[in-house]
Amino acid sequence: GFYAGFGGWAIWRSRRRWPPVATALGFLAVLLAWASLEPSHDRAWRREVAVMPRIAIQGDDVRISGYRDFAYRSRDDFTEHWGTRELRLSDIRGVDFFVSYWTPDSAIAHTFLSFDVEGGEPVAISIEIRPEAGESFDPLKGLFRNFELVYVVGSERDLVAVRSNHRDEDVFLYRTTASAEAARGLFQVYARRINALAGTPEFYNVVSNNCTVNIVRY
Repeated sequence: GFYAGFGGWAIWRSRRRWPPVATALGFLAVLLAWASLEPSHDRAWRREVAVMPRIAIQGDDVRISGYRDFAYRSRDDFTEHWGTRELRLSDIRGVDFFVSYWTPDSAIAHTFLSFDVEGGEPVAISIEIRPEAGESFDPLKGLFRNFELVYVVGSERDLVAVRSNHRDEDVFLYRTTASAEAARGLFQVYARRINALAGTPEFYNVVSNNCTVNIVRY
């Protein structure tokens, strides 16, 4: 607020040369400081995002490591279970779309996908912030390189039920008409992105690198 007030006075009211120059230099310093922030995988993460998943696809064989299947007693009280899930790519038969509203009258919702697996549990994939211990989501902070990005891969028993049963969110499931071939293609796009992110961290951005934008992009 102080900087905005000073900048307005410097540009439009001041007749001296140094205030506009100081405003420009201050703005440049802020931009340089912001650009210097780098994402990292090495932080004190909250337990539910402590593991970065990977998806290895060899021919028809799929192996998911860092597969989350927690048992929840409340939103903050749970038994951790990170495991490995194996399936066949040809068993992916479709994809479902979830929308989870934080409150009944909320204008903000989280979106994610779940892939139907013939003869097995679906594989849910949720694109989220990766908060550190003590952090929680804030839309304004999500604009300014405050949160890293994570793709949580796990069971619907975890990713859906924690929202509907313990966070009191309104969760809606939409069955899509995507073909099995299209669903498998989309799953492979997700796998490449998940593996790339496991190697190179990225910042979440509430406008350009969030759950819904990336679903549309893929």
